Amino acid sequence: MNNQITSPSERKKKQITKLLIANRGEVAVRIIRTAKERGTATAIVYANQEIHALACELSDEAYTLDGITPEETYNSAQKIIACAQRCGAQAIHPGYGFLSEDPTFAQAVEDAGIIWIGPNAKTIRSLGDKIQARTLAANNQVRTIPGISQALNNSQKDLSAVKKFAQLHGLPIVMKQADSGGGRGITVLETSDDIKRFFSERAHTLTSTNTFVEKLFRHCRHVETQCLRDSFGTFAVLDTRDCSVQRRNQKVVEEAPAPFLSDECLSTIKRWSQALFEATDYVGAGTCEFLIDEAGKPYFLEVNPRLQVEHTVTEEITGVDLVEEQLRIAEGHAMSALALRYAVGSGNSTGHSIEVRVTSEDPANDLMPSTGTITCLVWPGGPGVRIDSAMRAGDTIGGDFDSLIAKIIVHAPTRNQAIARMKRALDECQIQGIPTSLPLLRHIIAHPDFQGSTRADTTLTSPDTKQNDAMTALFGVYTKWLEESGVFTQISTDLLEHDKALSSSLSACAVTAPCETVNAALPNLSLPQTSSTGKTILPNDKPFNRQRAIIEVNGQRMELTFPQGLFGNGDPHSASPLRPRQILRDRRASSTVDNAGSPASTDAIAPMQATVIHIAVTTGQTVKEGELLVVLEAMKMEKYIYASTDATIAEVCVSAGTTVQSGQMMVRLDVNSDQSPPSADSLSTNQPLTTETGAKS
Repeated sequence: MNNQITSPSERKKKQITKLLIANRGEVAVRIIRTAKERGTATAIVYANQEIHALACELSDEAYTLDGITPEETYNSAQKIIACAQRCGAQAIHPGYGFLSEDPTFAQAVEDAGIIWIGPNAKTIRSLGDKIQARTLAANNQVRTIPGISQALNNSQKDLSAVKKFAQLHGLPIVMKQADSGGGRGITVLETSDDIKRFFSERAHTLTSTNTFVEKLFRHCRHVETQCLRDSFGTFAVLDTRDCSVQRRNQKVVEEAPAPFLSDECLSTIKRWSQALFEATDYVGAGTCEFLIDEAGKPYFLEVNPRLQVEHTVTEEITGVDLVEEQLRIAEGHAMSALALRYAVGSGNSTGHSIEVRVTSEDPANDLMPSTGTITCLVWPGGPGVRIDSAMRAGDTIGGDFDSLIAKIIVHAPTRNQAIARMKRALDECQIQGIPTSLPLLRHIIAHPDFQGSTRADTTLTSPDTKQNDAMTALFGVYTKWLEESGVFTQISTDLLEHDKALSSSLSACAVTAPCETVNAALPNLSLPQTSSTGKTILPNDKPFNRQRAIIEVNGQRMELTFPQGLFGNGDPHSASPLRPRQILRDRRASSTVDNAGSPASTDAIAPMQATVIHIAVTTGQTVKEGELLVVLEAMKMEKYIYASTDATIAEVCVSAGTTVQSGQMMVRLDVNSDQSPPSADSLSTNQPLTTETGAKS
């Protein structure tokens, strides 16, 4: 408890009667539901292509951001604040990702007289930069991962410093961007040649970001604490989470509480969490993340000053609504009585909860992001099953935003029972029309390494190293487990076909179009008329069927219900649904693959819909096989495109910042006639260095 903070009687409470949600997808839906339960009106902002989104339908009001890209919409601080002012919202909730960790946006919100749901800009700034956060942790006796806590430049001096660090601490090492999060901006360097290549090939990264280096722990676990601190200085840890099952540094499976940890480790990370929150005068909900090495020794990783994607498992075992706690604290109230129990040490979590992230990523194609329309969607149900999603049958997943379709969360009395419940839930879940990660998730949950020992429901408390080693042996999962254990390869080759056969046995589901005919009827609103004889003529008693359409009026999303046939497209008395008009596809630029034939296999072709973030070559330049051509970014993944053979750059067909479609020509190569054509497995998507990127989540 911080005694310097003002007492409750001196605090001024601020009631939030309308909340603007500056986000999209399942997190927007999640926040809307809590707001509705507490009687708070909601407003949502949306990109043009998401006018039919579930969040827009559930929210009391919805306002267009008049754009389609992230930068035009959910990353536009000016547009979002203008929408909040327009609709009279007292507060803005940023969700996670986009601007949720942007101190400049947080400050702008507060400067506009709007309540920011989260810690203040100063706190975000001190924790958002990973280099500053490492220094802050070290100054508060919180152990950090060995590293170089300063920004690196593309210089010989810094190259030598990184080489020296690698010699001292051993390879592999990891290069990180100080202002990134959610698994993005991370490059693993396995050899000394990788270090030299990083400094030569990734100059654009070093010059545009604060990049630093850390030792890479191979067999570590990712464990975090869910923390709350209110404006009166009360601090609480709402138990722990384990997020060790990861792919490309993105969390795949999360569970609470974190299993197989010693009492000493638990006590240490809770103590460190409180020290970090109090050192930054943190007010709100946040997460402290740690790496646990093979000996059970914890190291500070980072603090996420926002709601986490995996907050749901904490809610399931504690009963605490974390969004409600965020709103309470932002209004100036103390945390709830239920949360306060964890602050005074009397809170007891109940049972075990597991969450899996279902994404539109293809396990048969290295989990590459996929786009398309969901033609069938069947969610699991039953006791202890929770679905957090904003997707419905008929919804289209594009490449503009992340690939998350849903989170499936289960809760059960024990971890073993939670695993069994998740198996059942995943077997019930069916998604058609687009590749998903479901086959991989089913395999992970059933794997002995994830299930651990049959002692999974016991508590091991000895703090000595020998006992820590025994606990580590019980749980075979670590952050690089999917890549290094062969699990991912196995599911890609052995289980995917089985899953496809299982999915194909499900009959197709009906899809409801955004503009639909509703079977309910409106009364005939024609006024009674009087004949020449003075007799009243009643209107036709046959009711009109009604039609629903989504429209925008002065930039605000509204739903218009009208008699079918009002605009001359259908019999108003017919119950037959109207066929929605097909949206015409725009013709692509001349640089796309056209009917003239397929491009040469040596050319650099976009493997997916993505944004071009860097062009490494110019027209007329000569390149060697394996030399970097283009860097793409899509759905939390950075893709490096390399030359498949020695050649001359004949044409650069795209520019940085543009969006490319799958199959689109990016760089045309001119290969000498005596140059042998590349083999099928040497095409231009080779990626020697492991690099991941994406929106924060």
